[in-house]
Amino acid sequence: MHKNRAHVAGSDRIAARRLLIVAGVALLWALAIFGRLGYLQLVRHSDYLARAQRQQQRTCLLYTSRCV
Repeated sequence: MHKNRAHVAGSDRIAARRLLIVAGVALLWALAIFGRLGYLQLVRHSDYLARAQRQQQRTCLLYTSRCV
């Protein structure tokens, strides 16, 4: 029975280590996403603002062929 407990404790350590690795990867992923979001909103704001204004203010001439 004593041997069984040692095996369970070892598997608990492995599970805890795996959980820490998964949590670390998730944290790095979240930091990357929020870092990119901050970069786009703070650094590239003026580029995207100008792009949006060009898209909204574009004029297009439409030639139609109607029978009048």
